[in-house]
Amino acid sequence: MKQLATTLKTSVKSFMPEKLPLSVPAILILLAFSLVCVFLLLQNRLIYVTATEGVVTHEIPVTLLIANTETLVISPAGGTPVYLKPDGSRFRRDEKIADIGKDILTAPVSGLFFAGKDDLEGILTPTTLTTMDLQKLMTEVNSVIPETTKLTKTPNPAKDLVAMNKFHPITGTSASGVAGKMVNNLESSWAFIYLTDAGNIPEQGDLLHFKVEEDTIEKAYVERLSYAPRGAVVRFHRFLESSGNQRVLSAQWIRQNPRQGIVVPVSAVFYKGSETSVYVVESGIILQKSVRVIDQNKDFACIEGIYAETRVVKNPRAGINGKKVQSP
Repeated sequence: MKQLATTLKTSVKSFMPEKLPLSVPAILILLAFSLVCVFLLLQNRLIYVTATEGVVTHEIPVTLLIANTETLVISPAGGTPVYLKPDGSRFRRDEKIADIGKDILTAPVSGLFFAGKDDLEGILTPTTLTTMDLQKLMTEVNSVIPETTKLTKTPNPAKDLVAMNKFHPITGTSASGVAGKMVNNLESSWAFIYLTDAGNIPEQGDLLHFKVEEDTIEKAYVERLSYAPRGAVVRFHRFLESSGNQRVLSAQWIRQNPRQGIVVPVSAVFYKGSETSVYVVESGIILQKSVRVIDQNKDFACIEGIYAETRVVKNPRAGINGKKVQSP
């Protein structure tokens, strides 16, 4: 940094006339020139990092649009239900769910009961995901979402789809009104996966792995591909527990198994012809070391040829082999 300050001071002095009027344009010119000098000097500066023992993963964040087998529960009378079990509990068909005054609310089918709905129960189903035109299906989804939270023509998983996770609790019912829904947790969950990168489209019939919960890996088969909207319809091996009252789930698609070993930034790997190397620091000298890249993602590379805790150059370039490491 001391050398940087000295160089900048010399550059500014050579640029400035002996008497510079303290006008706004002059100050702006001087400031712009100084910033350019700093930028060029920083661009030329070597950055050092430490190789670590780590894991290179191949996970892609995805949005799952869930479709379970759901049945609306119709109330026999108006009033405030007094439930026998907590929300999300399982009931058998015709089993009593709640008291509503002198009437009782019973389960029309077996499954998990939720005292709420999102108005998509009859629209997003395993059947509609596998048989309907998906663009038309999304248009129908739009028709029941409030105007302020409608999906765009090309849904943005990070923004637009969050509007679909609007589960509306039902605290009071009217006669023949909806009191909640039953979710069949004995059947597999289905989902549409939004994939914005054309290079990440799977093949029909592929077995995919997703990290839906923190430490839970879920398997799903690709049942249908779609190019408008871009993505795939998948069938999970089982019912996703967190999908009972959530229409949209965030997940990580595990494209391939992780690789453990010595990890450095991808930018630290230097390629020249058929030679692959990194520049390490030994006794204050930069030395070129041949390595083998055994795995990598867009950010990190897993390599063989150096040890953990080795100091390496993050932004190598030709001509630095044998140079002394400058003090920061």
